[in-house]
Amino acid sequence: MKLKYKFEIMEMEDGYVAVPIGEDADKLHSIINLNESSYQIFEILKEETTMEKVVDALLEKYEVPVEEMDRIVRTYIQQLQKDGLLEA
Repeated sequence: MKLKYKFEIMEMEDGYVAVPIGEDADKLHSIINLNESSYQIFEILKEETTMEKVVDALLEKYEVPVEEMDRIVRTYIQQLQKDGLLEA
């Protein structure tokens, strides 16, 4: 899985925003607010990856039990899929 669109991610005072760029800006008319962990997920999803690799990468950055991180990542990935932002 990976992001369906190309985004430029910009740091803001209270987090990050992901803005579609290039031809994708014509297809997706929205700006996505990101916190630190969703920013990390977006960065990982720029390339083809798996759910397990996303969880493992975040576990290297945050001290959270594996089960909780898995739940957080799965919930966020499901929302991205529901919003049509991921390729299978």
